[in-house]
Amino acid sequence: MKTCTIAEAKNNLSHLIHQFEKGEPIHLTRYGKPVAVMMSESQYQKLVLSTQSINLAILN
Repeated sequence: MKTCTIAEAKNNLSHLIHQFEKGEPIHLTRYGKPVAVMMSESQYQKLVLSTQSINLAILN
């Protein structure tokens, strides 16, 4: 997974969005430490749906 600083992400947001659309999530770092992950909407939806499925399986 690609890594970039928050400042780099701010300056290159359009380029990063194109990468997300291709399915490439990116770790954002601050002072060299990971603080967030940016990903496409489709990847996010898959993550949310799988989490909901797991939660339902546990609760039922």
